[in-house]
Amino acid sequence: MRLADITAEITFELWIKPELSGEFPNIGIGNIAPNNTGPAYRLRIDGQQLNVLLRDPSAGKDLNFHLKRGCAHLAEVMQVAKDGSALIKIIFFNGEIVEIGDVEIGIDERIESTAKRNGIRFNGAEELGSILNEKCKISAGSEDFFLLMSGLSADADFEAHSHEDEGSPEYQTVVQDKYREFSIYGERVRIPVERRNVDNSKDIYFATKAVFRDNQKSESTLRLARGAVQFSDYTKTGRIRALAAGAMKQLTKEAGSYLKQWDEYGAIEGEMLLARAKAVGRIDFHGTEQTTKGVKFFVSSTPDQLAEGDEIEITSEEPLYLKSPELTWEAYSKALEEEFASQMDQKKNDAEKPASVYAPILKFSKTSIELDLPSTPLGQVFLILSINGHKIQIERRMRARSAILEGRCANPLLGLLIEEGGTIPAIQRVTKLKPLTSFVKEKIFKHPPTDRQVEAIDVALNTPDIALIQGPPGTGKTTVVTAILERLNEEYDKTKSIRGQILVSGFQHDAVENIVARLSVNALPAVKFGRRSGDSEFTADAVTDKINKWCSGVAENIRGKNPQIAKTENQVRLAELFVAYSLCPSKNNTFSLMRRILDLPRDVISEDITSEADEIINSLQAELKQVDPSTLRLVRALRVSEVAFEDDGAARAIDLLDKIEDELANPEVSILEKAARWRSSKSLDFLPKLRALKESLLYKYLPPPDFRTEKPREDVLRLVATVSQLLEKKRSSTNKRDAILAEFLHELEDNPDGVREAIEDYNFVYAATTQQAVGKDIIRSKNKNVRYDQRTEMVKYDTVIIDEAARTSPRDLLIPMSQAEKRIILVGDHRQLPHLIDEEVARALEGDDLSGPPVDVDFVKKSMFEYLFNRLKKLEEKDNIKRTVTLDAQYRMHPLLGDFASNNFYRNYNEAYRSPLSEKHFEHNLQGIEKKAAIWIDVPNSQGKEAVLPSRSRQRVSEAKVIAEYLNKWIGSEEGSGLSFGVISFYKAQVFAVYEALQQYGITERAQDGAWQICQEYRALADGEERLRIGTVDAFQGMEFDIVFLSMVRSQDVNALPSHIRNEEDYKKQQQKLFGHLMSENRLCVSMSRQKRVLAIVGDAVLANAQVAVDAVPALKNFHDLCQERGVIL
Repeated sequence: MRLADITAEITFELWIKPELSGEFPNIGIGNIAPNNTGPAYRLRIDGQQLNVLLRDPSAGKDLNFHLKRGCAHLAEVMQVAKDGSALIKIIFFNGEIVEIGDVEIGIDERIESTAKRNGIRFNGAEELGSILNEKCKISAGSEDFFLLMSGLSADADFEAHSHEDEGSPEYQTVVQDKYREFSIYGERVRIPVERRNVDNSKDIYFATKAVFRDNQKSESTLRLARGAVQFSDYTKTGRIRALAAGAMKQLTKEAGSYLKQWDEYGAIEGEMLLARAKAVGRIDFHGTEQTTKGVKFFVSSTPDQLAEGDEIEITSEEPLYLKSPELTWEAYSKALEEEFASQMDQKKNDAEKPASVYAPILKFSKTSIELDLPSTPLGQVFLILSINGHKIQIERRMRARSAILEGRCANPLLGLLIEEGGTIPAIQRVTKLKPLTSFVKEKIFKHPPTDRQVEAIDVALNTPDIALIQGPPGTGKTTVVTAILERLNEEYDKTKSIRGQILVSGFQHDAVENIVARLSVNALPAVKFGRRSGDSEFTADAVTDKINKWCSGVAENIRGKNPQIAKTENQVRLAELFVAYSLCPSKNNTFSLMRRILDLPRDVISEDITSEADEIINSLQAELKQVDPSTLRLVRALRVSEVAFEDDGAARAIDLLDKIEDELANPEVSILEKAARWRSSKSLDFLPKLRALKESLLYKYLPPPDFRTEKPREDVLRLVATVSQLLEKKRSSTNKRDAILAEFLHELEDNPDGVREAIEDYNFVYAATTQQAVGKDIIRSKNKNVRYDQRTEMVKYDTVIIDEAARTSPRDLLIPMSQAEKRIILVGDHRQLPHLIDEEVARALEGDDLSGPPVDVDFVKKSMFEYLFNRLKKLEEKDNIKRTVTLDAQYRMHPLLGDFASNNFYRNYNEAYRSPLSEKHFEHNLQGIEKKAAIWIDVPNSQGKEAVLPSRSRQRVSEAKVIAEYLNKWIGSEEGSGLSFGVISFYKAQVFAVYEALQQYGITERAQDGAWQICQEYRALADGEERLRIGTVDAFQGMEFDIVFLSMVRSQDVNALPSHIRNEEDYKKQQQKLFGHLMSENRLCVSMSRQKRVLAIVGDAVLANAQVAVDAVPALKNFHDLCQERGVIL
């Protein structure tokens, strides 16, 4: 607040001038006092003190009178002239300064309501408090003051007399005299303050109301108080936040705190990350060369810690951890936190900071590092290992974590819900929404919903905080989620903005796309934010495909019902291209315009018109010099320096020679041939000629610069005018409706960015991975149409749904969870694949200190989904509010296989499920296994042993060949033509072995980059569903196929075990050495539940039936028994 905002009874506005010439007073607030001698005054403003004189000495009499009275005053220099003279405002207050100190004043919902009615814009009471602080604070240098009135002079502010208060029972209650304290005077506002007792334990100051006035009357009783006034959030939400923050501060100090344990995990992970970045250090380079794929940097030596695929940062500024090598992760993360906070508080100008460039390593040698860069970076830069991706992840996790600990997240009680010792106050939202309507039931469910599915929807809709839905394989998790989304849409108040009220999230893009690609809420496809690493804006995904199909469907429907708009469409599109041509008559725009004319129906344009359009196109082509861009890349990649040529110069010369040999003169060919034949230790005396050749070739193949400003061509303008007249004649009549539809179709098909933006604006459901849930794109969309000063990084959603939640790391899961205001719905299955953890970090957590208490690292391996499943069960017992549901009926698998998975992986946990569909729904007629569901294809140890590769992965070629043989027979048969197939292994090496075995049958092939891929014919079925997938078990979570092969790989002669297994005394370790990943119940559960009709295990039946297998992997032995009893053994 400035003195200009204060209307006081005793006020002076005077011109002063410094006693000494050349001095200039600062603009600001301070005080003024008379000198002991002479007419001068001492002016103190913001640490500056100087003697000043009044320009009009006659005003000094009244000023001196009030100064000598000793009343508190403030002086503000408001304007300074070029000669140093200044306009000063002085206000005198009633009595001396009140030494009150800093004062905290609570504000509640009533103050929020009044502020909104008076045009104050804010996001929550906390931000309103900051606004009121500024309105009531007077800063004078390093000191803060505020103004108050007390006693009778403040009574008027306490009386409920404002017309805004009429009909409000809260305002009609007049505050009793004994609780009235004072009234705060601020910029356009008066805030009477009372004393209240809170929680029967302490008295606090509380704002009774806020009276906003544009013109305040002159006051003679204003008191000046030294201290800062702090308006605090005491709304219901604010009190809950304060309660939660206090409780969380205490809980996270305790040894068993869940969040504290994950902080410890993060700290060790961070120390390892930082140690590697320090070890790589600063990499200086002494030369660069452009390559066909990127840029090669020549270095004295490449650090041993680097690997292909690592991201490198090219920068001119050393990071903090290299400036201070002793820096710990704790100190570094604090520095990051401060950096993140400062970026949020003050929007820094990124242009002021040196921008870094990031690029992955393509390949490297001892003396060079090739990066995926379009061009060589400029300036004095060097290379470091990039931890930018990790920094962004850390920033997002930190924000979510601090919001939860401080009670600032969308649901302030989230931390108390998570922590085992958290106590939830009885102030939760209570709803009773109907689980299903006839519309949703008919739209979503193929089969009548089970009682447990209806219960899951009921619990999700009516939970006061968190709902957890466990869905064993094939129990319809996705169907339930879709029904929940439809019901939330039905119940939402459509008078409010529906944009992005629901967030659907997951740890992987596949999990997110799996749900949203099936959605069509309000007849619109859902939108997904964020892309996979390495994808460009042009890379299509399932959601983008759904939007494109939606656009095509809408366009087809409009044209089908309105065939007459074809002529109007032609006119609209031609006009659009002509506008572009008029603004920029470039060759490209001319081409586009002529092609559009040639695409018109022949009943519209004559042969003369087509001939003229063809002539214009031919004239343009004659002007252009066509250059193959790949040739230019090869020329640029030619090595001409000694260091660069020794690295791969001969190979680059061969590449260029193969490309342009026929275009070169004999001397040029001989230079390139000499470079191509060069071998190590030979002379490089040809380099000067090679350098000259490179310069001449660059001149030859670079397109000439065009400095001309294009002008519209007369022939183009004449032709467009003729065609436009013909189109106008062909239109039956001028129809505004047709024109609007034609314009809409044009936007729909030719403006994909605009279409997506429009879909975002009207879309109820947003989708993003857990990390991308706070990405720039989704925040920008959520903040659209919000005033700039009201935008926030902490976006909130009515509901957050997280699929495959058991696979999501707890620290990432907290990000979208912290954004849910009303409900969090976690969907997953902790009996299937868990989240990924760093085994090295887990080992470090256990530590080597045997003197201390044992460290339990099971929490690291256990998913947060499983932890919350148990936590919420306990809460259910306390408050009798249902929060967890396990779905109990699967529709994916043949009932024989469904019952097998239920009995082997779920029954022991009281989570068994039914298989309601009969066997006839899953019949097949594949040769040799007709109508059978359980198949064991025996590959005895004598046919081939398992092999351990240098990568530590395993493969068994004999199994791979058997799988290829049967897969080829079945997928190529008439009975298998409409079926989908999956091949699962626990080992990456076995996946490659299967790809290689299938190559001889023409089912797989090598791509151009050498990677294995499935041949086009076998990629998709007629309905677009995936026909064949080969991969590790991680690639199959959430997937389903008609026929699934599971490659066992592990095979040993049980009568002649290798010594390292036979001599192992620890039975558990012996089992682990024999079966490895097969002993992971979660992984085995996933791999044995992806099939619909047939599960065929391919492996060593003797080993699977040995006693050690019965003890280690009982499900394998049980499946073999099932195949003997009701299936087939081949």
